[in-house]
Amino acid sequence: MKMLLDTIRVLDEVQHGMPTTTAQAFLLIASNPGIDLTRLAERMDLPKETVSSIVSRLKESKAGGVSLGLVKVEEEHAQRRSRPLVLTTKGKRLYTKLLATIPAARD
Repeated sequence: MKMLLDTIRVLDEVQHGMPTTTAQAFLLIASNPGIDLTRLAERMDLPKETVSSIVSRLKESKAGGVSLGLVKVEEEHAQRRSRPLVLTTKGKRLYTKLLATIPAARD
């Protein structure tokens, strides 16, 4: 239980009351670098449009909108149909911090 509470606390530092679907998308992208939106939607068992909105909140904002800056589209593939999603430096720091809350990940 402590591990779960620690994980929630770390996510809450990034966005107070982060929705579970946002956390789920972040963790899936972190553990599957290069996953595209279609596969992410399949893994989350949600419509692609819903997952697209979630990813938009996780992505870096180029127009100064509200975003968490944790995920970006891999640059060398940005113009292709399949747009691989990867963590930003900020996202990698958060993922490392989350892994530190899991005892098995420290071994």
